[in-house]
Amino acid sequence: MKKKLLVIIMAATLVLAGCGAKKSLDNPDAAAGAEISATTESTAVSEADTKSEVKEAANSAKDQKSETDVATAKSTEATAEQTKADKDASTSAASSEQNKAKEAASASSEKTKAEDTPPAPSASAETTQADQASAPAPEPTPAPEPAPEPEPALEPAPAPQTVDYGRIVYTGDSRSVDMFNGGVDEIWYGSYNGITVFCKDACQQDYMINAVNNVGWENFDTLVSWMGCNNYGDFGPYAEFYSYVLSQGKNLILCTVGPTLDSALANDFDKTHYTNDLQIAYNNSLWSWANANGVKVIDLYSYINSNPDIYLDPADGIHYQPQPTTVIWNVILSGLN
Repeated sequence: MKKKLLVIIMAATLVLAGCGAKKSLDNPDAAAGAEISATTESTAVSEADTKSEVKEAANSAKDQKSETDVATAKSTEATAEQTKADKDASTSAASSEQNKAKEAASASSEKTKAEDTPPAPSASAETTQADQASAPAPEPTPAPEPAPEPEPALEPAPAPQTVDYGRIVYTGDSRSVDMFNGGVDEIWYGSYNGITVFCKDACQQDYMINAVNNVGWENFDTLVSWMGCNNYGDFGPYAEFYSYVLSQGKNLILCTVGPTLDSALANDFDKTHYTNDLQIAYNNSLWSWANANGVKVIDLYSYINSNPDIYLDPADGIHYQPQPTTVIWNVILSGLN
């Protein structure tokens, strides 16, 4: 339609231009005015057409935008409806699955209940139950006693250490003579078990000092002494000499004097000087001195007093039987190991 209007306007313009041209030949001024008027009208028509086209283009764009918005809205609405439909379908499917699971669980429960329900007891079963009810309850089985815990293994005792006493000199009185030979009254420079022995009846500390000097201080390492019975309870003279032995760097081992039997003492002198109390008094002093000086003691008094295989001679109450009293010597040897 726009094109048709434009053609009509152009045709009219041409007609008017033709007429104007004719008039211009007759009247040049009028022709010029007509040409200007035609040009002005053509420009106005052109501007009107342009405005019309712009307006139509704007309306067309507006219509296209409106159509696009409507299409977009319809698409969004369709998507929402599809999503809702999918959700409803999913929910329906889940609900259906839950209903099926519930039905299956209910059926299983009914089946289990039916299986667990015991059959009705028969008459025989009822009789058995009555008999069981009247029977005495069985005594409870006592709980087993717990097994005793194993005793901890004892650690082996450490092996006794053997002291090397080196070269040993032994001195004693008549009780020492009886250990080796009951038929003599002295053993001078005897040798028993590798030990040099000096012993004599009724001797005292001077006999011991003489024996050690004869051996020579440079020729022995340890002095073992079983003396004192003939000193009537006085340990003093021995303490002085024993201190000197230690000062010379020698080892010293002392034996307690043995018991006496007061009721068997033979004469008045013995009954005064050889009582058992005097033996005990001597030993007490010996123990005190030995402990103070770190000297080893072999307790022959306790051994003889408690050993039924050794007994005091009933003829004098001082010496021991049966002779030779080798068992006493063995005790001394054990004390050196």
